[in-house]
Amino acid sequence: MSIGSPFVKSPLYNQDGYMRYRDNVMRGVHAAIKGQFNYFWGYTLMGSYRKAWGTPIIPRAGSVDDFSMMLEVRYRFVHNWQLHGRIAMDHGTLYGNNWGARLGISYHGIKW
Repeated sequence: MSIGSPFVKSPLYNQDGYMRYRDNVMRGVHAAIKGQFNYFWGYTLMGSYRKAWGTPIIPRAGSVDDFSMMLEVRYRFVHNWQLHGRIAMDHGTLYGNNWGARLGISYHGIKW
């Protein structure tokens, strides 16, 4: 993986085994919103867009881009138990088109 900006594509994602950064000349923007509908229902929505032009030494002929989005919905029920579901997606030429989902349950209560 990489240290620093999460927008820079890690060499781990290079499918041909090339262990250097290919796209570190880039621009990106990230926005997020988190809120509660009421005591029981909450949400988080995050979105990112990035565009890359290769490296200073090896520039790309064109640019690659990526749009990522994640939506999480939370439902709080009996005694601080919380059910949460997430759906996330990537769309573009930088990472390809991917999506994923997660469903979980958690407890937020006793503090030590």
